[in-house]
Amino acid sequence: NLVLLLDVSGSVEERIDFIRKAARDFLNTASRQDRIAIISFRDDIQIISDFTTDRRHLSQKLDEIDAGGATSLYDALGFVLADTLKMVRGERTAIVVLSDGDDNKSFVPFPAILDAIAESGALIYPLYVPSGLIPESSVPRPESTLDPLRTRYLTLTTRAEEEGKQLAAVSGGVYYPIRQLRD
Repeated sequence: NLVLLLDVSGSVEERIDFIRKAARDFLNTASRQDRIAIISFRDDIQIISDFTTDRRHLSQKLDEIDAGGATSLYDALGFVLADTLKMVRGERTAIVVLSDGDDNKSFVPFPAILDAIAESGALIYPLYVPSGLIPESSVPRPESTLDPLRTRYLTLTTRAEEEGKQLAAVSGGVYYPIRQLRD
């Protein structure tokens, strides 16, 4: 059982087509017998698809994703651990997170998520795409975006990498930093 957890917040809005393509590439590389659920998050959580092996259905559902808003990564992980995975408790499960890893809105604190992950037995695979990899041509000019500071400081160092490594380590998963867009 795999959960594909997709960040569709405003910080990745310029890359929504990249997120869709990466998700479809993941669907194509997963084993045919893997049951996959897709959940997107921003400042809210959207269940795109419940667990299924129907790749065509999953691919079509990706077209329904809209981007915008703040990033509630920890809240989304908490939801998946408490709600989405409850029907498959005791089975082998993994959560693949495609995000920039920059949580800026969650109510659930990071240490609480680490505890919940340890208790769940789910493997976490953070695939973090740093904001610095956004092609410059796709980033709005600071004077033309609603959030000029966010755009101006897209390449600032964040705690995302350190936290991504912790999520993977606590769960027994693997942290995958994306260094080039082709990765």
